[in-house]
Amino acid sequence: MKKITVKRTYGRDFRFTGELISSALSSRSNTHPHHAGKIGNWQELNLFGTKTGKYVCQIINCTKILARRRYVYDAKVCDTVDEVIDFFGSGALADELFKAADIAVFIDLD
Repeated sequence: MKKITVKRTYGRDFRFTGELISSALSSRSNTHPHHAGKIGNWQELNLFGTKTGKYVCQIINCTKILARRRYVYDAKVCDTVDEVIDFFGSGALADELFKAADIAVFIDLD
């Protein structure tokens, strides 16, 4: 484990000892299956685990207009896997992140 700082655009950054559990990145290319929807836009999802057993979730929204890039960072500390799933929501990119983290997103009715 190492010391990690997770940026947030609207709030104080999170600093903790932990590790990256999984990440997923959409593509700027409209031919890629995880295309962000607009050329020049993409999204990065990061899921970290802390040494205290919490999760730190981060979404980075990236926009490139001409030669300038703009990043908007959102992050949340979660106590449970259900909170992690709620933060990232659903979709192909979130599913990729959950699969890499070995998180089951179904609701078990039995």
